[in-house]
Amino acid sequence: MIDTVTGVLPVEASDRSDPGDAGLIRGALKASEARFRAISEASPLGIFVSDAQGRCTYTNAAYQEISGLSFEETLGSQWNRAIHPDDRERVELSFQRAIDDGASRWSDAYRFRRGDGTYATVVDSIAGSASSRL
Repeated sequence: MIDTVTGVLPVEASDRSDPGDAGLIRGALKASEARFRAISEASPLGIFVSDAQGRCTYTNAAYQEISGLSFEETLGSQWNRAIHPDDRERVELSFQRAIDDGASRWSDAYRFRRGDGTYATVVDSIAGSASSRL
């Protein structure tokens, strides 16, 4: 049974092989995703999620506001559009190396174009599994 306060599915419940557990696991996953989205949308920090190939699959409203890019403009390989042209190749290569190596963490500092066209130096940090990076 899923804990209604935390939304967590107890390990012992998820370890059973009962076919009914699939629904519990899907429900727990759905609740976890909803919590992530709520936290992400409330955050003043720009957040993006990429897949194992480094393609952006999600940006929060703060990222979009900071960058001046729409949700659609940040998806796929377009996430790099806000990186200063002089930093872009270095950052892309560094990021791609981390992906190719299956690294669970990556960090780099670079100039990021804000929505008003000015640049700010940011430290971009990514943590996550090899199949999805946050």
